[in-house]
Amino acid sequence: MDMDAEIPRWVRRTLLAVVLLGCATVVLGSLYAVWEARVPDRVAKAPDGRREIVLRELTGAFRIDRNFILYIRDLEGGGAEKEIFRSPDEGRPIGTERFYWPTDSAYVLLAGKHFTRVGSSDMKLEDGVDPYLLYRVDDGKIWLGYLRGAGESISREQLLKINFVADFRLKKGGGE
Repeated sequence: MDMDAEIPRWVRRTLLAVVLLGCATVVLGSLYAVWEARVPDRVAKAPDGRREIVLRELTGAFRIDRNFILYIRDLEGGGAEKEIFRSPDEGRPIGTERFYWPTDSAYVLLAGKHFTRVGSSDMKLEDGVDPYLLYRVDDGKIWLGYLRGAGESISREQLLKINFVADFRLKKGGGE
Protein backbone atom coordinates (compact mmCIF):
# COMPACT_ATOMS: atom_id res chain seq x y z
CA MET A 1 0.00 0.00 0.00
CA ASP A 2 1.36 3.42 -0.93
CA MET A 3 1.35 5.92 2.03
CA ASP A 4 1.49 8.90 -0.31
CA ALA A 5 -1.79 7.86 -1.91
CA GLU A 6 -3.62 7.50 1.43
CA ILE A 7 -2.55 10.68 3.26
CA PRO A 8 -3.05 13.99 1.53
CA ARG A 9 0.03 16.10 1.08
CA TRP A 10 -1.29 19.00 3.19
CA VAL A 11 -1.90 16.66 6.15
CA ARG A 12 1.68 15.31 5.99
CA ARG A 13 3.06 18.86 5.86
CA THR A 14 0.89 19.92 8.79
CA LEU A 15 2.00 16.93 10.87
CA LEU A 16 5.66 17.62 10.04
CA ALA A 17 5.24 21.29 11.03
CA VAL A 18 3.64 20.30 14.35
CA VAL A 19 6.45 17.82 15.10
CA LEU A 20 9.17 20.37 14.24
CA LEU A 21 7.44 23.07 16.28
CA GLY A 22 7.23 20.71 19.25
CA CYS A 23 10.93 19.84 18.98
CA ALA A 24 11.88 23.53 18.73
CA THR A 25 9.77 24.30 21.81
CA VAL A 26 11.51 21.58 23.83
CA VAL A 27 14.98 22.76 22.75
CA LEU A 28 14.26 26.45 23.39
CA GLY A 29 12.59 25.67 26.70
CA SER A 30 15.63 23.69 27.81
CA LEU A 31 18.01 26.48 26.80
CA TYR A 32 15.88 29.03 28.64
CA ALA A 33 15.83 26.85 31.78
CA VAL A 34 19.62 26.63 31.74
CA TRP A 35 19.92 30.37 31.15
CA GLU A 36 17.36 31.12 33.82
CA ALA A 37 19.05 28.79 36.31
CA ARG A 38 18.84 30.36 39.72
CA VAL A 39 22.05 31.37 41.40
CA PRO A 40 21.98 30.36 45.08
CA ASP A 41 21.36 33.20 47.52
CA ARG A 42 24.34 34.42 49.48
CA VAL A 43 23.44 34.69 53.14
CA ALA A 44 25.33 36.01 56.18
CA LYS A 45 23.93 35.65 59.68
CA ALA A 46 24.33 38.46 62.21
CA PRO A 47 26.51 37.67 65.25
CA ASP A 48 23.47 37.98 67.55
CA GLY A 49 21.60 35.38 65.46
CA ARG A 50 18.48 37.53 65.08
CA ARG A 51 18.84 38.46 61.39
CA GLU A 52 20.44 37.47 58.12
CA ILE A 53 21.39 39.56 55.12
CA VAL A 54 20.47 37.91 51.81
CA LEU A 55 21.85 38.78 48.37
CA ARG A 56 19.59 37.39 45.64
CA GLU A 57 20.73 37.59 42.02
CA LEU A 58 18.21 38.62 39.38
CA THR A 59 19.00 36.18 36.61
CA GLY A 60 17.35 35.83 33.27
CA ALA A 61 17.78 35.02 29.63
CA PHE A 62 17.73 38.64 28.53
CA ARG A 63 19.91 40.18 31.26
CA ILE A 64 23.27 41.44 30.08
CA ASP A 65 24.39 43.16 33.26
CA ARG A 66 24.30 41.84 36.77
CA ASN A 67 21.53 42.95 39.11
CA PHE A 68 20.66 41.82 42.61
CA ILE A 69 18.36 42.54 45.54
CA LEU A 70 19.40 42.73 49.19
CA TYR A 71 17.00 41.53 51.86
CA ILE A 72 17.10 41.49 55.63
CA ARG A 73 15.58 38.28 56.95
CA ASP A 74 14.12 38.44 60.47
CA LEU A 75 14.89 35.07 62.03
CA GLU A 76 12.84 35.84 65.13
CA GLY A 77 9.82 36.80 63.04
CA GLY A 78 9.46 33.51 61.19
CA GLY A 79 12.00 34.31 58.47
CA ALA A 80 10.14 37.24 56.92
CA GLU A 81 12.24 39.08 54.34
CA LYS A 82 12.31 42.84 53.81
CA GLU A 83 13.82 44.24 50.62
CA ILE A 84 16.37 46.92 51.50
CA PHE A 85 18.20 47.58 48.23
CA ARG A 86 17.94 46.89 44.49
CA SER A 87 21.21 47.25 42.59
CA PRO A 88 21.81 49.13 39.38
CA ASP A 89 23.73 47.31 36.65
CA GLU A 90 26.86 45.81 38.16
CA GLY A 91 29.87 43.92 36.87
CA ARG A 92 30.44 40.22 36.77
CA PRO A 93 31.55 37.72 37.95
CA ILE A 94 29.02 36.84 40.59
CA GLY A 95 30.34 35.71 43.95
CA THR A 96 33.21 38.08 44.69
CA GLU A 97 31.27 39.99 47.35
CA ARG A 98 31.40 39.60 51.13
CA PHE A 99 29.30 40.68 54.07
CA TYR A 100 30.77 42.12 57.26
CA TRP A 101 28.78 42.38 60.49
CA PRO A 102 29.97 44.27 63.56
CA THR A 103 30.05 42.43 66.86
CA ASP A 104 26.84 44.19 68.03
CA SER A 105 24.91 43.36 64.79
CA ALA A 106 23.89 47.02 64.41
CA TYR A 107 25.16 47.36 60.82
CA VAL A 108 26.02 45.17 57.86
CA LEU A 109 28.51 46.09 55.15
CA LEU A 110 28.49 44.65 51.63
CA ALA A 111 31.88 44.82 49.92
CA GLY A 112 33.18 43.32 46.68
CA LYS A 113 35.72 43.39 43.89
CA HIS A 114 33.52 43.97 40.84
CA PHE A 115 31.04 46.66 41.80
CA THR A 116 30.66 49.88 39.82
CA ARG A 117 32.73 52.69 41.29
CA VAL A 118 33.18 56.30 40.26
CA GLY A 119 36.56 57.80 41.07
CA SER A 120 39.17 56.39 43.41
CA SER A 121 39.12 55.87 47.14
CA ASP A 122 41.33 55.06 50.10
CA MET A 123 38.71 52.68 51.45
CA LYS A 124 39.81 49.40 49.87
CA LEU A 125 39.88 46.59 52.43
CA GLU A 126 43.01 44.50 53.00
CA ASP A 127 41.47 41.52 51.20
CA GLY A 128 41.11 43.66 48.04
CA VAL A 129 37.39 44.41 48.16
CA ASP A 130 35.74 47.84 48.12
CA PRO A 131 32.94 48.91 50.49
CA TYR A 132 29.71 49.06 48.46
CA LEU A 133 26.78 49.45 50.84
CA LEU A 134 26.47 50.02 54.58
CA TYR A 135 23.07 49.31 56.17
CA ARG A 136 22.07 50.36 59.68
CA VAL A 137 19.69 47.72 60.97
CA ASP A 138 17.65 49.69 63.55
CA ASP A 139 16.35 52.39 61.16
CA GLY A 140 17.17 51.06 57.68
CA LYS A 141 19.55 53.89 56.75
CA ILE A 142 21.83 53.14 53.80
CA TRP A 143 25.18 54.62 52.82
CA LEU A 144 26.65 53.82 49.43
CA GLY A 145 30.25 53.49 48.32
CA TYR A 146 31.08 55.05 44.93
CA LEU A 147 27.60 54.48 43.55
CA ARG A 148 26.58 56.79 40.74
CA GLY A 149 25.30 59.84 42.57
CA ALA A 150 22.39 58.54 44.68
CA GLY A 151 22.37 58.55 48.48
CA GLU A 152 24.97 59.35 51.10
CA SER A 153 28.49 58.01 50.69
CA ILE A 154 30.28 55.69 53.09
CA SER A 155 33.20 57.43 54.78
CA ARG A 156 36.45 55.92 55.98
CA GLU A 157 35.94 57.51 59.41
CA GLN A 158 32.48 55.95 59.67
CA LEU A 159 33.83 52.46 58.96
CA LEU A 160 36.66 52.89 61.46
CA LYS A 161 34.13 53.70 64.23
CA ILE A 162 32.21 50.45 63.73
CA ASN A 163 33.56 47.41 65.58
CA PHE A 164 33.40 44.89 62.72
CA VAL A 165 34.34 41.26 63.22
CA ALA A 166 38.03 40.37 63.26
CA ASP A 167 38.48 39.76 59.50
CA PHE A 168 37.52 43.35 58.59
CA ARG A 169 40.54 45.61 58.02
CA LEU A 170 40.89 48.74 55.90
CA LYS A 171 44.19 49.16 54.09
CA LYS A 172 46.57 51.58 55.78
CA GLY A 173 46.23 55.22 54.81
CA GLY A 174 43.83 58.10 55.14
CA GLY A 175 45.27 59.43 58.43
CA GLU A 176 45.08 56.21 60.45
